[in-house]
Amino acid sequence: MSNIITLEKAGPSDVADLAILDNIASHGLSHWYWQKAVGRGEAGDAYEWGRQRMGDENASFGYKNAVMARINGVAAGVCVSYLTKGDEAVPEKSKDPVIKPVFELFSLCMGDWWLDNLAVYSSARRRGVGATLLDDCFSRAKKAGAARLSLVAEDTNTDALSLYASRGMMEKDRREFVPFAKSNNTKYWLLLIAPVN
Repeated sequence: MSNIITLEKAGPSDVADLAILDNIASHGLSHWYWQKAVGRGEAGDAYEWGRQRMGDENASFGYKNAVMARINGVAAGVCVSYLTKGDEAVPEKSKDPVIKPVFELFSLCMGDWWLDNLAVYSSARRRGVGATLLDDCFSRAKKAGAARLSLVAEDTNTDALSLYASRGMMEKDRREFVPFAKSNNTKYWLLLIAPVN
């Protein structure tokens, strides 16, 4: 079977894939957070709530800032990224002890091109999808006039860290990882940065 990767801006019809891929990128953290909304009675189903959030036209993490990768027309992965301006409202969830370390690192990146989420379905891995999405992310950062690209990754996400290192991304800072829901060997959230050339 051919391996034709195409990229296109995400649209409202992609929000279900965006929710699933967001959860893949966060290794379950997104679903854990969405499930808390169910527990509070704000949602009936965690993934349905995540899908709704991805469809919010005003959400920086939603489809408006997403690029979908497809292999032969089928969704394979996504990259959500945007320019941080420094005036973003701090979300309520940033106070949660589990999520707080990520937002502390995010706060060090104002003015950067922020790679919020890069994920590839397991069935599409090892086919160049992640690298294609990351290279496109750097290209969009350059077009936007950003000087740096930044992101946060888990120290145990070795495949992703290798990809980021291959594009010159280096650790700038780190925060301790607070376990959630299931056991995890992760010790740190890593803030990675690279100049946009």
